[in-house]
Amino acid sequence: MAVIIMRLKLFWTPHMCLMTSLLASRQIFGWIGPSTRHYAIVIAIIACMSVGGIANLRHQWSIVGEFSNYPQEELVEWIKAKTPIGRKQLTENIKNTRWHTRIVGEFSNYPQEELVEWIKAKTPIGRKQLTENIKNTRWHTRIVGEFSNYPQEELVEWIKAKTPIDAVFCGPMPTMATIKLCTKRPIVNHPHYEDAGLRARTKKVYSMYSRKPAAEVKQNLLDLGVDYAILENGWCQTRSKVGCGMAEIWDLEDEENRKEVFPTCAKLRKNPKPHFKRVFRNSDYDVLQIVK
Repeated sequence: MAVIIMRLKLFWTPHMCLMTSLLASRQIFGWIGPSTRHYAIVIAIIACMSVGGIANLRHQWSIVGEFSNYPQEELVEWIKAKTPIGRKQLTENIKNTRWHTRIVGEFSNYPQEELVEWIKAKTPIGRKQLTENIKNTRWHTRIVGEFSNYPQEELVEWIKAKTPIDAVFCGPMPTMATIKLCTKRPIVNHPHYEDAGLRARTKKVYSMYSRKPAAEVKQNLLDLGVDYAILENGWCQTRSKVGCGMAEIWDLEDEENRKEVFPTCAKLRKNPKPHFKRVFRNSDYDVLQIVK
């Protein structure tokens, strides 16, 4: 699996360790000569490998704490500058925190919890900052992943109840993995297997997010034998920064249709006719049946 799936390369690590241990086998490498020469060569190889390994370990060991928590850093700086007891308490807590993080990390940090309780009780601005952080934390807690994604769960239940067992689906690759796993429906693109054929199929599927005519998108999907196409609202309307939206990425290649104002996915969400028929919609997903 590690050979054909890019995201599973870590599964290859134990096999590589086992294969490397065979370097010390006298049965396989007895032809090298005396055992002293053989083992000296093995030690030299391991020493060369250790140069990069030690550098990687040191880099990983240097990654400690909460990585980039600006509101907490701002709070800590204010305590250091404005409160005498806060400065003293902070110095002691830093010592304790360094010791604790080597054992249990930030999720079980009693000295930090003790500091937070002192701030809540003794400093007005600290209480205000803490309240703001609690609001941010609650907001982030509502950002739930695949394990509690109600719109996707609703989509999966609809597919299981309303579509034939042999209906073929296409859509964004992460969503397709869930559809395949939970509904057992055939799909035309999957994120856990990578080759040139899959990339070509996925490119045809993602033409839904370009500015190509709907008729051309329909033909691309018919060529793949698709019955239902899943449009994901986030893929159609959002972008991380200018130039990184799906339609903008397509514009780099599809110069012919670059002049179109709206991407095809937005047009299909508004009115999928005459090439598609909307059969399901919720806050995140539209399922379009291809009119054949």
